[in-house]
Amino acid sequence: MRTFIAVDIPDDAKMALDKLCIGFRRSGCRISWVKAKNLHLTVKFIGDFDPESIPELTAALKETVKGHGKQLVSLQGLGGFPNTRKPRVLWVGAEQGREWFVELARKIDKACAKLGVKKEKKKPSPHLTIGRVRDLHDWHKLEESFNTASFEYPAFEVDSITIYKSDLSPRGAEYSVIEKIPLD
Repeated sequence: MRTFIAVDIPDDAKMALDKLCIGFRRSGCRISWVKAKNLHLTVKFIGDFDPESIPELTAALKETVKGHGKQLVSLQGLGGFPNTRKPRVLWVGAEQGREWFVELARKIDKACAKLGVKKEKKKPSPHLTIGRVRDLHDWHKLEESFNTASFEYPAFEVDSITIYKSDLSPRGAEYSVIEKIPLD
């Protein structure tokens, strides 16, 4: 089962991001835009995970986030991985709460590694994926407007993390909540 751990964002943030992306879609670039309902801040992408081990993962995460506490997180800025000259992924960054998020991601990465999940090599980079570039030959059509655009969403309270299942289909990814874990 394809699995990941995420921080959910408010519905009106999803709508604001969808509105931003509508303008980008008009460029005609071959980009797979993330559906508004699927927007989230990824904490840890696990990949294939044994469904029978979900209770163990849930217990490990509950223990890991004890005392980590709630946090205000804001969304700000646009960027691309590896860069905006030749991006593969287009993203919006997390600004306020950034260090809190990085620490949470590190703790969760360690906990997942104890369950046999591959450990991350890079420092966590709090971001929300808005699109995946399918053809870089088209990128010039959007590059300037993307690089001059901006996005800001005020701080919202993060009070839980969510374990998601991701099913891939020709219509795109469909996410299902497996477990929501409160932060205390």
